[in-house]
Amino acid sequence: MRLRFRYVRDRSAIAHIWDYIKGRQDHALCGHGYEDPVELQTGERPRRVCRACQALMSQAEAVLWRKAAEEAIASKRKSGREYTSLSAEYEALWSEYEVYAVDYESLRTDYEDLYNQYEELRVDYDRLERKHETLRVHAENQRRMLAILQGKRAAKSPRDKSRKPISSPKTAVYAKAVDGSGGIGYDAKEA
Repeated sequence: MRLRFRYVRDRSAIAHIWDYIKGRQDHALCGHGYEDPVELQTGERPRRVCRACQALMSQAEAVLWRKAAEEAIASKRKSGREYTSLSAEYEALWSEYEVYAVDYESLRTDYEDLYNQYEELRVDYDRLERKHETLRVHAENQRRMLAILQGKRAAKSPRDKSRKPISSPKTAVYAKAVDGSGGIGYDAKEA
């Protein structure tokens, strides 16, 4: 802290020092009441200063330093209380953090286990999906081939009442090559 005394001159020929002790702006340290005061703005000490103000200046300086020291001590005590409070709060938060950290590790382990299970199931699902697609394509090919075969059979001979339909559960359809030209013949036998 840097003390800066304000010098004031009024109608008298000498400068006085503003009253720092009591905080009065209309009086000097020596008690002199100002008449039309003019504060000297230069940072230098005037040539002529009231001797009584100069004698009291050390007392005013001591009062200011004491006040600054008391404020610093009060601030330090307040900071000490705040530090103690914040330190206790920090300890409580740290304990809470440690609990959450353990929970986090446990949850992360569970997540990794579940993710690994998901990956295994996804591989199984992909395999089953491919198998399903293969079976679907095969079934579609079988339906198409059956439709072609039924169409050729219907075109080859008119259906009479003695022959049962190909789709009957008691009928088996056998396709065999009739000749080398790729023609297909059909024989239906009772099961």
